[in-house]
Amino acid sequence: MNCVKLTKITFKKDLTSLCSYAFFNCEKLQEIVISNKLEVFGTHCFEGCTSLTNVHLPDSILFIKENSFCDCHNLEQINIPANIMGIEDCVFQNCYKLKSVSIPDNKLKSIGKFVFRNCTSLTEFKYPNSISIVKLTTSIFEGCTSLSKFTFPTSNFDELQSRCFAFCPFTSIEIPDYVMTIACDSFYGCDKLSEVKMPIIYYHLEKSPFESCPLTKLTFISCKYGKNVLPSGLLANLQSLTEISFVSDKVVFEAGFLSKNTVINTIRIKSNDITFDDNSFQNCQQIKTLEINGNVKRIGKNAFEGTNIFKDLILNGDDLIIDESAFLNVESIEKVTINGKVKVIGDSSFKGVKNMKEFTVSGEGEIEIANHAFCSCVNMASFNAEGNTLNVGPFVFHDNYALETVKSKGIVALDRASFANCTKLQNFELYNISVIPDNCFEGCQNLKDGEFISKVAVFGNYSFFNTNLKELSIKSPESCFGDFAFSKCSQLEKVVISSNHSTFGKKSFSDNQKLVQFYYCGNETNVDDELLSGSNVTIVYISDQFKKDKFAGVSVQQSDVCVTSGGGGDNSKDNKTKIAIISGVAVFIVVVISTIVVVMLIRRKRKYGSLATSSIPLLTNTESADGLINVA
Repeated sequence: MNCVKLTKITFKKDLTSLCSYAFFNCEKLQEIVISNKLEVFGTHCFEGCTSLTNVHLPDSILFIKENSFCDCHNLEQINIPANIMGIEDCVFQNCYKLKSVSIPDNKLKSIGKFVFRNCTSLTEFKYPNSISIVKLTTSIFEGCTSLSKFTFPTSNFDELQSRCFAFCPFTSIEIPDYVMTIACDSFYGCDKLSEVKMPIIYYHLEKSPFESCPLTKLTFISCKYGKNVLPSGLLANLQSLTEISFVSDKVVFEAGFLSKNTVINTIRIKSNDITFDDNSFQNCQQIKTLEINGNVKRIGKNAFEGTNIFKDLILNGDDLIIDESAFLNVESIEKVTINGKVKVIGDSSFKGVKNMKEFTVSGEGEIEIANHAFCSCVNMASFNAEGNTLNVGPFVFHDNYALETVKSKGIVALDRASFANCTKLQNFELYNISVIPDNCFEGCQNLKDGEFISKVAVFGNYSFFNTNLKELSIKSPESCFGDFAFSKCSQLEKVVISSNHSTFGKKSFSDNQKLVQFYYCGNETNVDDELLSGSNVTIVYISDQFKKDKFAGVSVQQSDVCVTSGGGGDNSKDNKTKIAIISGVAVFIVVVISTIVVVMLIRRKRKYGSLATSSIPLLTNTESADGLINVA
């Protein structure tokens, strides 16, 4: 259309539509009067009308087509009809003087891409709640360099698309908790944005949406519809951000969520459901402060390996799982306190934490402590879990040279080398333990009183090798002693084995120079000739069930100890005689008492003519069932 000189248009009252490009590039057009019956005008209808300043659209219009007012550089004001249902792409792009747009919050369902791009005078915008397409479209506010206030809809909204706020002058923004996706360049060029509050979104990004922003404060809140898992890439290349906070119902830290080129050194967490996934903070040397306020559910594999964050580590949780190598070789930790119930302390989880002096669990239950969990914690003096039973795996406290006390309701299971080389260990409790595995207490030189193993039946290879036990009294019905089980016990002086039968491995009691008394009260068994080599035992005291002349190459002699000990001597002649005498006396007493009772009953019957039913209480013996053996 040739409209070089056109400045004003008044449409006929019965006009209902305008075609596309109808007034394209009518640069001098300043005023249009549109009839109330106009329902639709085509794409690019008023594009390039650079002198147009004010437009009133009637309520009869339902859609504003793409590029309708694009490049109307001087357009300052436009009303949006009450019945509008859709605003298409680029409608107000490059309308430099457009200051405000009020969109009715009733029927509008969609707003297209680039709609307000480069509206450099637009200062505020309230997004309508009626919108049904749940995204802030591509570049919709890109280049709105005066937009300082933006109001999100209250619902039906979950995505910020590419460059939607590029070059906007926000100093702070709060992204609602229902947003689930943010494009990696949503805030590109926002060079004044220093503070952001946003939901914990879950998707992987090549780079952070805030990479070009001078962020100094970032707070994460719960994502209403998401997994609340913090993804990798979100915090990459944020060179001014030193601190982040989490105020969320749930938060999960994924592996690599902190990139190596971040300068973040402080993290504050407030949540009732916290999970540190595998490798989540591994080798994050830059983190100096990590405040954990809330319940921790799980600390994954190698989660904090290679860090120096904690000195006094305090955790709250219920059924907490600490997975393998979670704090492997973390030298900064000096004390660990767990308020709540611990379910599992995994393989090597605190291995090599050499400056830790104390570990405390306040909850109650059974704790499974897996392989090497506290191995080589050379300065840990006490392990306190008084409300718990302990299932102790292999090498759990191996080489804990300073460990003196393990407080618990009782240790219910042991494994190979569980306490090997705990040279100061002296206080712990066993609960119904019948087997001491191989090397379990090897090198525990402060163990002196052997009463705690009196009911143990099986002693594994090297189980008490190089300890300082002074006296042993084994009372289980059958017993088994592995190779070198009690060898090199430099203070061992006396051994009494009251079992009815025992088996012995290689040199089970060898190289005990102070050992002079050895009692075996069981029946015949095969014994290694070197069983007592290196000791000063010259006579082995036996029961009458042992028929051989020698025991481990040493002369034997029957002893009353084996009669009274409850072992093999129970069947000796002396014992049979004692039993016969006691039985005879008991029978005589029963007969006398029965006679007296019968006489009294007869007299009572004669006197009263009848006999009431007798009620005599039963006497029962209650046996202790606690099975607890205290070592102190």
